[in-house]
Amino acid sequence: MTVFAYHHLAPHGNAHLVPVPEVSSDWAPDTLSGGMPADRSARLAARRAFVALKLSFLYVVEGLDGEEALKSSVRRAEEPEDLWALRAPVFAALSGDDDMHRSRRQLLNRSLESMFSAFQPSMN
Repeated sequence: MTVFAYHHLAPHGNAHLVPVPEVSSDWAPDTLSGGMPADRSARLAARRAFVALKLSFLYVVEGLDGEEALKSSVRRAEEPEDLWALRAPVFAALSGDDDMHRSRRQLLNRSLESMFSAFQPSMN
């Protein structure tokens, strides 16, 4: 069904009936509404998970001496993939056998598993 609406097409106040396509009342483009509520919730959840992972990385590299380049790389990470790429150097820096290194490796492992569980090998 075509709906007609008044649109001012000329600056002189001449109004004309112009066909306007019918649009479902529950439809709105992402640019206007920010997406559907479920989409926004999913984006927020993904962002929160990334922030939690980055905080874990920041915590585990915090006490490492002489790892300024690694700490800087962690601070500059903007996406989960950035942190995923840093996991090997961080684990290498945490290779010590004392309780602090061991507990930080475990924390980092748990954080990575929660973010990238689909990519972890199955232990079954």
